[in-house]
Amino acid sequence: MKRAGVSSHLIAIIYALLFSFNASAFDDTHKNFLQCLYHNNSTSLSKLVYTKTNSSYSSILQFSLQNLRFSYNNTPKPLVIVTPLQPSQVQATVICSQLHGLQIRIRSGGHDYEGLSYVSQLPFVIIDFINYRKIQVDVENRAAWVQVGATNATKLVHKWQSVASKLDNNLVLGLLLQTVNSSINKGELTVQALFNGLFLGGVDKLLPLVQESFPELGLAKEDCTEMSWIESTLYSSGSYGQQPLEVLLNRSQVNTDSFKAKSDIITDPIPESGLEGLWRLMFEDEAKDLELVIFPFGGRMSEIPESEIPFPHRAGVLYQIQYSLHWQQKGEEVAQRRINWMRKLYSYMEPFVSKSPRKAYINYRDLDIGVNNIHGNTSYEQASIWGHKYFNNNFKRLAYVKTKVDPLNFFRFEQSIPTLV
Repeated sequence: MKRAGVSSHLIAIIYALLFSFNASAFDDTHKNFLQCLYHNNSTSLSKLVYTKTNSSYSSILQFSLQNLRFSYNNTPKPLVIVTPLQPSQVQATVICSQLHGLQIRIRSGGHDYEGLSYVSQLPFVIIDFINYRKIQVDVENRAAWVQVGATNATKLVHKWQSVASKLDNNLVLGLLLQTVNSSINKGELTVQALFNGLFLGGVDKLLPLVQESFPELGLAKEDCTEMSWIESTLYSSGSYGQQPLEVLLNRSQVNTDSFKAKSDIITDPIPESGLEGLWRLMFEDEAKDLELVIFPFGGRMSEIPESEIPFPHRAGVLYQIQYSLHWQQKGEEVAQRRINWMRKLYSYMEPFVSKSPRKAYINYRDLDIGVNNIHGNTSYEQASIWGHKYFNNNFKRLAYVKTKVDPLNFFRFEQSIPTLV
C-alpha cells in the first residue's frame, strides 16, 4: 500500500513538472514569435498585433466569426492575431510562424463553414485581412429580382430541375426550400419553395422568357422589382427597402446562431418520390431552421472546360444544393444532435446526387467528407478521399503546384492541398 501511495505521489509530481514545462515552453514560443515578428518588420506592428493580454483580443477574434459553433470556451484560440496593412507584414508573420513551429490560419471575412480560418488543434497564429478591403467597381447595369412563393412545391421543384440550367444566360433562377407554418391548416407545417431570381435586364424582357420556359411558375409583373446592381446586393442580404445602401459597409454584424452545412452536386433530376421523402425529413423536429439553398448551373459555367480553373463542376451539372441547419441553443450536446441529423439528411440524399465521387463545393467546407492528419504530412492518396470531391481530376494538378511552392507543407490544415513528396 505504501508503494502504491509513493508511486501515485511521484506520478503527480512528474505530471505537475511536465505541465509546468509545457506552459513555460508555450510562453517562450509566444515571446520568441513576437520578438521575431518585430525584428523582421521595419514598420511598427504594435497596433496590428493582438495577444491574449490585449483588451481588444476577444473583440478582434469574434469580429468576423460567423458560426457560433466555434465560439465555445474550449475552442482552441490563436496565440496571436495579426491584422497586416501591407505585404511585408504578412511575410514577416509567415517567416516567424515557420521559425517557431506555429500553424497559420488565414481569415478574410470569416466565411468558413468549418471554422478553419480561425481554429486549429495545434498552436497557431491568425493573419486577419480585415484591413485589406479596397475594391474598385464600375458597374451601371440594372437588374430585376424575382421572388415567388410556391404552394405546390413538389410539382414546381420537379419541373424547375429540368428548366433552370437551360434558361437565358442573363437569368439565374434559384430556389430556397424551408418549412413554414401553413396558412391553410393552422398549427401544421408545410414546405415552402421560394423561387428567387436575378435577371440582367428589364421586367418587359424577363416576363416572356419565364412564361415560355416555366409557365407553371405563374410569374407576373407585380412579382418583379427593378433595381440597380448594388441594390440587388442589398436585396440578397434580406435588407432591401429596410436599410440604406451604407449598411453594406458594416463589417461588425454579430451572428447569433451556430450552424452545420453540407453540399451536393446534382446531375439528374430528383424524382417526385425522392422529393416527397425529403419533405418528410424536413418535418422532423431536428430539422427546425433547415434551409436548402439551391443554385442552378448551365449558361457560361457549362461552357468553361473542367480543367480551365480548379473549380471543375461544369458541363452536365443541373444545380448545386447547400444544406444549412441553424440553431440558437448553446452546448456541445445540442450541436452534436443537430450535426447527426444533418448526416442523416445527407445519407438520405445519396441515391439522388452525383456519384464516383459524390461531389461537393469547396466554399461549403465540410470536414465529414475527409480530413488530413493533424500531425505530420498526409499522403496524396489519403487526401484524395476528400480532394476529388471538391476538385475532380484537377486535384493532382493542385498537388503538383503545392509541391512546387510549398514543398515542406508549412501551409497546412484539415483540408489543405497535400504535397506529392
